[in-house]
Amino acid sequence: MYAFKAYRVENQVVINGRHKYRQGEVLADLLNQDFTKLKEKYEECLRLEVPVRYPDIGVPDDYTQMVYAVQTFFNYVDDMVLRLPVYRDFLKPEDTRPDGLINLLSSYPELFEEGEGIFFNEAHSGDCTFDEDIHGEEYDEEEGFEARERRRRHGKDGAVSNTLSGIVLTSFTPNNPEETYSVLVGQLNRRIVKLCDNYLALAAELLRVPYVYSDLLDDYIHKLPSLLQPSAVAGAMEAYFADREEYDKTHRSGVYERMGEKRGTSTTHEVMVYEDENGGTAKRLWEVTEHGSIGSFLYDEFFGGLETGRLPKRCAICGKYFLLDSGYSADFCERIAPGEAEKTCRDIGARKRYDEKVKNDPIWLAYQRAYKTHYARVSKKKLTKPEFAAWSDWAIELRGKALNGEIEFEEYVRKLKR
Repeated sequence: MYAFKAYRVENQVVINGRHKYRQGEVLADLLNQDFTKLKEKYEECLRLEVPVRYPDIGVPDDYTQMVYAVQTFFNYVDDMVLRLPVYRDFLKPEDTRPDGLINLLSSYPELFEEGEGIFFNEAHSGDCTFDEDIHGEEYDEEEGFEARERRRRHGKDGAVSNTLSGIVLTSFTPNNPEETYSVLVGQLNRRIVKLCDNYLALAAELLRVPYVYSDLLDDYIHKLPSLLQPSAVAGAMEAYFADREEYDKTHRSGVYERMGEKRGTSTTHEVMVYEDENGGTAKRLWEVTEHGSIGSFLYDEFFGGLETGRLPKRCAICGKYFLLDSGYSADFCERIAPGEAEKTCRDIGARKRYDEKVKNDPIWLAYQRAYKTHYARVSKKKLTKPEFAAWSDWAIELRGKALNGEIEFEEYVRKLKR
């Protein structure tokens, strides 16, 4: 659903050959999205997926309400993807399927009781019922709406058109038609199933971001001392899959709580111009992968990041994710820290970490006391700034020796006080 191509070379990813990202940037962006409401609507659609199909026997009193509830989920997904990275780069509102379920049901009016609908074409619009004028002639029940309306509202692939003339129903009461309509009922239900499956699958792929990738990164990958040790990374992934398997034995997990598979894609190679960080350009061989939707792209994004060390990490100050560069370790991002006007999370984090070291480590505490004492001498002009700078360099070197056990603590303190 909403397919695209991803071009990759080194640390660059280009969507459909035009929109550039750093490897891991899309996953980091999605990790900072709030998918709480999406999960609620996903669970509701999952519950209504079967009841919203055309009933074999009986008519549910709330069938119309169920239709609109499912359609609300579809619309919510479409609105969301238009704002998300990758999709916002190439999707336009007209590329989505507004009122897809309602239009689909409306293209089978013979299966529903007469009710209010909206007639539309270039020449006329307004409320009408099925037995009113359609294209200047009355509805002929024997000839049937079926052939004429189906040709008009369906393309070669069976997709419902949103632009052609026709009736869009505003209420849906299944009329349990005679057996002669059984073929239509089967056709309609297959299309309902396919439409629901497409949206549920796309939503599940997005929900894997907080329910799979977030847990993997926070609780397994970033517990490692380094991302550039293949055996350690393999061990972390093995532990995750073992824990996941054990969890599934005692819990009923949603599809979005399990790692998706890389499927529905094909990979080729193309020669394109590559632009480096300094603006230099050169022709390079790019890997080009066709993705049926965002799920397989995120799979590549995550496992590619495992190989290169370019993965999102949660900031220990603001809680948002930021992208690590290959071989670089950090716990704090460079965003403005919460409640601060100018200081970044990295500034706050460095100070916090220093204060914790001073509080918990006598070596650091002794160093800070000596530092304050010598700095006070500069203020009282008993020590020049160059002399203080020289002392500071010497004290840092001495502190390093103490931390490494190269000098006894008592001797370390005695030397600092000189």
